[in-house]
Amino acid sequence: MNDAAKIPMETLRLLAPLAAQAGIDLPGQADMVPQINLDEQTLKIAEQLGGLLSRCDIFARGDEVVTVEAGKMVPVSKDRFCTLIEEYVTCIKFGQQGPRVMTMGKDMAAKVLECRQFTRRLPQLEGIVPVSVPVRRESGAVEWLAAGYDKECKVWCNDGIPYDREMSVQAAMQWLWDQFGEFEFAWEQEVRKDWLFLNRSFAVQIAAMLSTYTRLLLPTGTPRPLFLWVANQQGSGKSVLAEAALAHVFGDVATVSLPESREEFEKLLNTTAMNMRPYLFLDDAPSWVASNALNRFITSRRHAGRKLGGNEEFDVPNVTTVSVTANNLEITPDLMRRSLVCELFVPGDIEKRTFKRNIEPGYWSRPEVRAQSLAAMSALVRHWMSQGEPVGQDCKPTFEAWSGMIGGIVAALPDGGQGLGRPMLKAELPMSGDRRGEEWRQLLVSIAERLEKEAGDDLLKEAVFTTHDIIAAARSEKLLEDLCGAEGDKELGEKDRKRIGHELKRWRGRELVTTTTRRAFRFGKRHQRRGAEYPLEWL
Repeated sequence: MNDAAKIPMETLRLLAPLAAQAGIDLPGQADMVPQINLDEQTLKIAEQLGGLLSRCDIFARGDEVVTVEAGKMVPVSKDRFCTLIEEYVTCIKFGQQGPRVMTMGKDMAAKVLECRQFTRRLPQLEGIVPVSVPVRRESGAVEWLAAGYDKECKVWCNDGIPYDREMSVQAAMQWLWDQFGEFEFAWEQEVRKDWLFLNRSFAVQIAAMLSTYTRLLLPTGTPRPLFLWVANQQGSGKSVLAEAALAHVFGDVATVSLPESREEFEKLLNTTAMNMRPYLFLDDAPSWVASNALNRFITSRRHAGRKLGGNEEFDVPNVTTVSVTANNLEITPDLMRRSLVCELFVPGDIEKRTFKRNIEPGYWSRPEVRAQSLAAMSALVRHWMSQGEPVGQDCKPTFEAWSGMIGGIVAALPDGGQGLGRPMLKAELPMSGDRRGEEWRQLLVSIAERLEKEAGDDLLKEAVFTTHDIIAAARSEKLLEDLCGAEGDKELGEKDRKRIGHELKRWRGRELVTTTTRRAFRFGKRHQRRGAEYPLEWL
């Protein structure tokens, strides 16, 4: 070997960890490995180690030291730190016989890990991205993340699902229609239903998927609205759609164990914020989830609080998107203002529906499905970029930056000459498939059967009933007592009657079947008549 040929020191430093794993001694490696004198002051040792390990895939997450292993973030304990650093440095102590190689003690390791002079020299790691997603550079350019650590974004990209980044926007829209076309998204008015992209709730579904995919296009801490999936019946697909909005980026979607009280829920929000979790999925959330604590959690740019079990505090940016499915969530005006609502409305019997594609648990997490979903999201983003990155026309207060970008991506889609759904518009929530909804169903069936019996052979295409009929039937059947009262109660006032009319609006268009003759009927196909009379159409 020619003695004049030498490997540059910097190259040796980069190759050393790989060589150690392979059991290879590089030329000059013995002279290359830096030495740390454990006889020095702790502060000096921490400063030296921070500088030496800053290029060794050892990171600081706040004040915590972590590594990335098998695509996951792993905290470094004091026990592990003692041997971890030996992959990169040699620890020595001086004695009478000269320098002696040592392993750092646990006490010294604990002190170094707690030293800010050490952690501030390490690269900051704010999170792990399972797949390549678009990012906005400081220059304003949009790029897709490469595998490994991205210093500017402060994230590690696993790039775990290869996908097509050349899919056309037309192919992407067709794929979305094929996947979601059988879901019963609520149509809020009598419009042509042969163009799914005109549906507001479907637009919300697309916005939810885009929000997960494009979260690094906006500055860290940019507030994102809560996504809420509701339906008029259980089993309509709320959870499936919520999973579809997360699985393409994160894979298997984790739901949390719902706490039993508001106090425990606030602790859950605190823990979620402290750990900077990218999403919080609350499936079948209880009604009390709607709270001031949740309102603050959604709109805050940063989260500050006290770590559980001690007096230590934290202050981190808001990076969490909240997804909720619910059957009886109390939607306060404050929560509605902070939410995008995807409504499902199944007019007939949920048990009798048939599907061309059965979407079983885990469907959205399949690698091939994730790849197609990611390709579709990439196509939508690239099409938006090709149009000059227009800003959405509907601005959602508090979420201006987010709604401008996501609304712009949706609005930039080719509309086929028929228009597009506008996800930022306010929703009108349907009745849920809960106990109260079941009592309403029983009440309407009872009224329909009475009208059918009274009509006999002269059954007309349409019948009517009044608020008085509703109250009388409810009291007779012992239904909705908190709303209509019980037999023997005094007559309801105007305010209570308006409450009944308001709830009854949510049943317009619902197809029901009588329990005796199995005759199908539909209530409220058109607006209520004068004098609080309600139409009931026989099918």
